[in-house]
Amino acid sequence: MPFSGLALKFGRSLRSPRQRERDDRRSAAFDAWAARHRLLMTSLATVLFAWFAWYLSVRRDGATAGEIVFWELIVVPIGTVSAWLALTRIRRRNRSRS
Repeated sequence: MPFSGLALKFGRSLRSPRQRERDDRRSAAFDAWAARHRLLMTSLATVLFAWFAWYLSVRRDGATAGEIVFWELIVVPIGTVSAWLALTRIRRRNRSRS
């Protein structure tokens, strides 16, 4: 997805300044809420990544228990750690602004 950043910039340029400001406030409010509730958000990410790992393992017919465990042992820890790190980064960024 090399053009996703370009598409976001183009989409942002089409919005009015008032809409951009409102979107920035909503995004900042959600980031602040997520940073305060890191355990909840990390748990949600774990559940989503567990579902995704299950989906990867059973998308082909006849998935074995070994395949399910294999994907669960790879995808779930990566998703959990990445969610925790992203939320920690948001929290540090918000703390430095205060």
